[in-house]
Amino acid sequence: MRTKLIAGQEALTMVLHNAIETAEYAGDGVSAGILTDRLEWHEKELWMMKATII
Repeated sequence: MRTKLIAGQEALTMVLHNAIETAEYAGDGVSAGILTDRLEWHEKELWMMKATII
């Protein structure tokens, strides 16, 4: 179960990275900023999930 949650978070962070690049390329700094904030939250959650695996 945890493995699937981690895989989902990893996939989501990759999507967010791509979306941020797209927003920046389009010159949409506001959207890039919002997406970056969201990405930071998901990366923290991913780190915490991985930290609980022993």
